[in-house]
Amino acid sequence: MPLIRKLISDTKRCIRVAAFSLAMLATLPVWAGPIIQLPIRRGGRVTYQPGSHHHVLSGIGIPVDQLILVGGKMPTIILPILMGHLAFTTGIFSSSSVTTMFGPGGSFVIKGCADLHLDPKCEKGDLRGTLFTGTFLDAQLINKNGKEILEAQLLLQLAPQLAAFFHLPDTKSIAEMELILVKFGGHGHGLQYRVQGGSVQDFPVVPEPASIAIFGGSVLALGAVRLVSGLRSKLYQRGRVPPGTRNDA
Repeated sequence: MPLIRKLISDTKRCIRVAAFSLAMLATLPVWAGPIIQLPIRRGGRVTYQPGSHHHVLSGIGIPVDQLILVGGKMPTIILPILMGHLAFTTGIFSSSSVTTMFGPGGSFVIKGCADLHLDPKCEKGDLRGTLFTGTFLDAQLINKNGKEILEAQLLLQLAPQLAAFFHLPDTKSIAEMELILVKFGGHGHGLQYRVQGGSVQDFPVVPEPASIAIFGGSVLALGAVRLVSGLRSKLYQRGRVPPGTRNDA
């Protein structure tokens, strides 16, 4: 009986270790890698032609003057973007009820001069041109307290030279964009909005469910092997292992 109780206790401990490891793996992307934040300043214009089921939402001249890198192995970095501006076109209109929905596709571009020398001018050695590109996964235009809010998910790509400067992988990441809009245009040319502010923020890639399942199964299997090995050892010491079952070196 003491041996059985010991076996049950070891099994519970193994399950607790596996559960804790899975929880840590699931939350790892929240704190493991750096996060890019792009504050959106007031300015620029967003237009939309309602009533057209093949129309898109588009924005031009939207100011972006900073790139903020948070987390990872480095302290927070604030990189000025001189003459930075965002232009985008969402995917085509998909549905409209309480919110106006747009499908995947379109384009997202931020251009300007990344001031790598941290001085107030764009010069040799700074990165001038396209800093970010991307496509929309989805977008929706919703009304909150009299203001229109554009919420969207993007597949975002950092320019290779900028990725190298920050020692980041040159890969795409999921990002979220939010723009606060105020209507000012008439109906003759569709709806027009002024951008009051907003943000773009990317997130490290979340592990696939299959990877988590494989990891969890491996932990449990390793625990089971150790439990069986320990049980065989204890039984052998008590002379309860049948002849021929011992693995001699």
